[in-house]
Amino acid sequence: MVKILGKKSQFLSYSYFPVIFCVISADIMKNTLTLLLLLAAYNTTFSQSNQWISWQMQIYNTVEDVAFDCDYAWVATGYAIISYHQKTGEQHFISETNTGINGYINEIEIDQNGTKWILTTTGLYFLKNNLITKIESAIIDSALSDSYHLYNLKVDGIGNIWFSDYNHIIYKYNPISNQCSVFTLHESNSKLLLATNEIGNLYALVFNYTTGYFLYVLNENISTVAALEQLPFISKYPSSFVIDNENNFWITVGAEVSYGKDEYEINDGGILVYTNEEWNIFEPQQLTPGQTIVGYINAFKLQSGGVVLEAQSPNEFLSTQQIYKTSFNRHTATLDFEIFSTNVFCSDVEGVDYENNLYHSNLDLIKLNSNGLQDTIFLSQLKDKNSGDIYKGNNNTFWLYSFYQNLSLLQNGVFTNYDDKINKITENRLLNVLCDSINTWFIFQDIIIKYDDVSWQYFSLSSLGLTEFLSTIQQAQLDNEGNLWVLGYEILLKQNGPDWEIMNPFPSYGHYYHNFILSDSVAYLIDDDSLLVFDQNTWQVQAWGTESLPEMEGYMYSIKGANGSIFLSVNDSVYVISGTDANLFLDVNASTFAYNNITHLFSWVFGDSLYQLDQISGITNSKMLAPYHNYNTIGADNLGNILLTAVSFNPVLMYNPNGIIGHSDDILNMVDIPLANCGYYINEMPGLEIKVFPNPSTAYIDVYLSLINSGDINISIYDITGQLMASENKSSVDKGVVLLNYDVSRFTPGVYFIHVNANNQTSSLSFIRL
Repeated sequence: MVKILGKKSQFLSYSYFPVIFCVISADIMKNTLTLLLLLAAYNTTFSQSNQWISWQMQIYNTVEDVAFDCDYAWVATGYAIISYHQKTGEQHFISETNTGINGYINEIEIDQNGTKWILTTTGLYFLKNNLITKIESAIIDSALSDSYHLYNLKVDGIGNIWFSDYNHIIYKYNPISNQCSVFTLHESNSKLLLATNEIGNLYALVFNYTTGYFLYVLNENISTVAALEQLPFISKYPSSFVIDNENNFWITVGAEVSYGKDEYEINDGGILVYTNEEWNIFEPQQLTPGQTIVGYINAFKLQSGGVVLEAQSPNEFLSTQQIYKTSFNRHTATLDFEIFSTNVFCSDVEGVDYENNLYHSNLDLIKLNSNGLQDTIFLSQLKDKNSGDIYKGNNNTFWLYSFYQNLSLLQNGVFTNYDDKINKITENRLLNVLCDSINTWFIFQDIIIKYDDVSWQYFSLSSLGLTEFLSTIQQAQLDNEGNLWVLGYEILLKQNGPDWEIMNPFPSYGHYYHNFILSDSVAYLIDDDSLLVFDQNTWQVQAWGTESLPEMEGYMYSIKGANGSIFLSVNDSVYVISGTDANLFLDVNASTFAYNNITHLFSWVFGDSLYQLDQISGITNSKMLAPYHNYNTIGADNLGNILLTAVSFNPVLMYNPNGIIGHSDDILNMVDIPLANCGYYINEMPGLEIKVFPNPSTAYIDVYLSLINSGDINISIYDITGQLMASENKSSVDKGVVLLNYDVSRFTPGVYFIHVNANNQTSSLSFIRL
C-alpha cells in the first residue's frame, strides 16, 4: 500500500496503484485526448451530485434527534442519519447526499411497524424496506412555503404522522390513505408542543404569555382537555411536554436569564403535572433540597414508568447539572425523586431508550448506560476538520491522517479512530502508510510503526541501529516481495528480513525527495522540479535534464503505474514515464489525481469538480458538494469509490458512480422490525380493546377504550367473586379513543375485572388494587 497523491507544505504525497496501462505514442494520445475533451465540451458531460457523500465536521453536523427500535438508536444529525447498534456499538452511516433526502434533517420517529419517519426542512420522508421515499403532498409543500421548516414530528398509536409548522398549524398525515389533514388551534400562541400517550392520542400544549397554558386532544377534531390561566413561575416558557405511561401530563419550564445593564437575573422555572383532574405545580426548591436547581430543560418518558428530568444549575448559567428519575404519586400528589446520572454536564440529553440508557450530546453523542458505564458514539466520524492526507489500505479501506495527528480508518462508510496509537509517540508528522498482505506500516521521520490488525509495534531509528546513516526518514516503500525500502539523507536502505542493506549514496543533486516510487526494477525519486531514475540492477542513478533524459522544469506530482511505469504531472500535463521514456497522457492540469485499475478511470480535481477520463466513453465531470477549491488529496479504491479531502470545510468527500456509498451493505439489508416484537409494551388497539393505567393501582385508574364505530357503551367493574363494584352507561360515544377515570381507593386490595360492551362487542381486562 502506498500513499495517495496530495500536496503538502514542503513535499508531495503519492500513491501506488496496480495500473494496467499500455504506453501510447505522444502524438496519437494527445490527438485522441483533444478529441475527447472537445466531445466533453459539447454536452457530453454530466453531473452526479446526488451520488456525493460528505462526512461533515462536528460544528456543521450536530445531533438533532434520536429515536429507538428493537436494536438500534437512530440518530438524526442534520445532514445524515446514523444507526447505532445498542449492544455491539456497530454504526451505519446514511448521508443525506446519496439517499434522496434533501434539506437539513430536524427530527426522526419510528412507527409500530418499524418504519423510520424523517422530517427535514424540505418535507416528510420515510425509510422502509431499505428505501427512503419522500411524501408528495401539496399541503406539506404549502406549509413549507409559509414557514422556515416543519417540527414537532410525532407518530400516534394507529400510525398517523403528526407535525406542525412555525405558524402553529398542526398536520396529520395518514400513510394508508395518503391524505394530509390540517388543524388550526383556537388559541393564538407563542409556543406549541406535541405529545402522544400510550394509546396514541395526540395532545397539543399551547402557551401564551397572557392567557396561560392550554391542553388539547386531536383526533378527527379538536377537543379541550384543560387550561391553566394563572402562570405559576417567574419563567413561564415551556421547554418540554411529555405524557408518561400512567397518563400524567408533564410540562417542564426552563429557567430564563434577564440581562440588565451591569448584571443578570435568573428567572426560575419548574414542573407542571396534570392528571386529568387537577394541575400540580412544583417549584425546583421543593423537589431537590440541598441542590441549587433553577429549572428543568427536558423531560423524557421511561417505558419502565416515570420520566427522566434534565435539571438546570445557575452556576453555569443554563448548563445542565443533574439528571433525575422521577414519578408522580397520584395518591399523595407528590414527586418521587432519585438521581439518574451525575455524569452529564454542559450538554444536552437527546433521549432515553427502552432499557433506560441515556443518550446525550457533547460534540459527539454519548450513551450513558443504565449500569453507569459510558460509551462515546463518534457521530462526527472525523475528530478534526482538516483531514489532511489519504492512504489506501487493504480490502478497499482508506487511512486518513490530519495535520493534528488524528488517525482514522474508513471502511464501509464508517470511521474508526486510532488517535491513541500515535499520540505522544512522535512530534513528527506521518510520511506514508504501507500495506502488505499482513501488516500495515506507518512511516514517520524518526519512527516506524507496524500494525498486524491485532498488535502495534514501534521501531525507532536508534533501535534499528541506523542513526549513523539517517538523520531523518524522508520516504519509505514496499517492493513486490514485501521488503521495506527507506530513503533518507542521500542514502537508501533495504530491509531484508532482520537485516538492512545500505545502498550507495546518491550524488549531491538534491537532499529532499517528495516522492519515492518502486516499480519493478526501477525506483523513481521525485524532487521539487526534478526526477531521478535509479536502476536497482545496475545501482545507477540518472537525473532528468542530464544525458538522455529530457528537461522538465516545474513542480512534479506522481503516482505508480504498471510494468515499470509511473504517471507524472508537471507543467499542466500528465505524462506516462517508463524508465527514461516519457509520453504525454493527458493535456490538463492535474495536481491531484488517481487511477482505478478495475474501472480504468483516471480521475482528477479541478476547481469545484471531479473529472474522470474513460478511454472509451470520454471525459465526464461531477460537481462537488461545495464550491471550495482547496482539495489537496484524492484516492480511489477497487470498488470505484473516489475519496477526497480538503483543508477547509467539507473535509471528506466520497464519490461513487452507483450512489451506494455512505452506508455499508448491512444497512441495505436491514429488516424493519415491528416495535411490538421488541420486548417492551407497545400499544395497539384494533377493534374494541381496554387499557388500564396504572396497573397495579393504589387509588385511581385511567381506563382507555378503543372504538371503531360510534355508539352506546356499558362499563362494569367486578371483584374476584363476581360482585359488581361499579357500573356506567354512556350514549352516542364518538369513535376513537375514550378515556374514563375511576376512584378505586375504596376497593379492598385484590384482583378486579373491567367488562365493556360496545356495539355488540365485548372485552374484559383485569387489574390489581394494592
